[in-house]
Amino acid sequence: MPKKVETTLKIRKVLWLTALTQPAIVYLLAGYVVVYGCFFLVPVFLNSDRVMQFPHYIPTYDPIGNDWRISKSNLESWYATGSLIDPLEIPYPPLAYLAVFPLLYTDARLSYEIVTVISVLAFGLAALIVPLLAGNGMHGALPSVTFCFVTGLTSYALQFELERGQFNVVAISLCMLGIYIFHHRPKYRYLGYLLFCASVQLKIYPCLFVVLFVADWSKWARNLSRLAALATLNFALLFVLGLDRFIEMVQVLVRYSGGRGVWVGNHSIQSFANLLAGSVPGQKAAWSGLLGDAWSVQVLVLAIVLTSFLVVLLASISRNGAGVDGALLLACTVLALVLPSVSHDYTLALLPGPMAIYLGQLGIDPDPKRQAVTNLLIFVLSLAYSSTLFSYVYKPVWLGNNLPMLVIILVTVAVMTRYSGERSANTMVAALS
Repeated sequence: MPKKVETTLKIRKVLWLTALTQPAIVYLLAGYVVVYGCFFLVPVFLNSDRVMQFPHYIPTYDPIGNDWRISKSNLESWYATGSLIDPLEIPYPPLAYLAVFPLLYTDARLSYEIVTVISVLAFGLAALIVPLLAGNGMHGALPSVTFCFVTGLTSYALQFELERGQFNVVAISLCMLGIYIFHHRPKYRYLGYLLFCASVQLKIYPCLFVVLFVADWSKWARNLSRLAALATLNFALLFVLGLDRFIEMVQVLVRYSGGRGVWVGNHSIQSFANLLAGSVPGQKAAWSGLLGDAWSVQVLVLAIVLTSFLVVLLASISRNGAGVDGALLLACTVLALVLPSVSHDYTLALLPGPMAIYLGQLGIDPDPKRQAVTNLLIFVLSLAYSSTLFSYVYKPVWLGNNLPMLVIILVTVAVMTRYSGERSANTMVAALS
């Protein structure tokens, strides 16, 4: 009789471990299904009104492509008269003025259609092509890449990006392609530098990814020289159209850093802190005023973000591995999303590509118990990432702003980096080959 009890307990233990040591895609899909049910099925079909809801889930403008139309009309005025209609409505580096020059010779509708097609192609490059190339085409990364690409392609963030006529995905695709070329095609590194500079000159925040242009952390002198050269070059390019254009850009940044654009769809640390403190007139929520001091909230969240990033960076330095470091890439992406004072939800379209690379590099721990813990962390990561795919109108008010989910992503990556830092990124590929 005792033997039978022992056998039963052993079987249950094996089943428990088996359930928690499935491939990573199982936990990614599980997290997405949970979020899909909570943030789509329930509010749309299972609401208390018993009527299918059709909420206005993106704050659209008529006509479509508002951001692009404003930029286009401003630049047309600049080319014709030498001055902008409103200098404070173009928060982009001066060189970006020239990048869209050919589109100024088309009408507003056609130019918007071109910008839309370019953005969709750029998303495919950032979320599908580069992650597959970075994984050397091995099928171990394919499930994760496919998951991130498909969910990102249908996400609220990408739809918001296209509706506004923005080009954040263009900037991130150039940046990621430049990073890939630097690590995997060393003969063409100067092309990688060029693509990185182009991304910075489209949107300033890609400068945060400069730490990924390191091939060997042990060669400090060479690394500092390279990073300093890239920083100097990008700073010099800000003056390519003269001092006046540079001053205008600085004025725009100062204006935006003053709290402009604070709303539930702005997931910057500053916006979240002001909303949480209830210090924004006309922007009240159920959780507004929970903490009365916005500055304390900013300091606390910033400390968590920077500490987590430092953990990931130090882990990357200690590993000193070859190729693109997915954990560091994802950490830099989160920084790019939360540090600028204005970071509307359409910038969340930056997440799928770095997330795909990171997930594709996760190894398999030979210890089933440790692998089970890792898979639980992947489930948490999937919950947080999947939450960013749906509009704030589908969520409870206290989950409408995406800053907490972005912080959870970064903290989870930091924990996973420390917990499984000794595992090779190629372990999973080898195990599944």
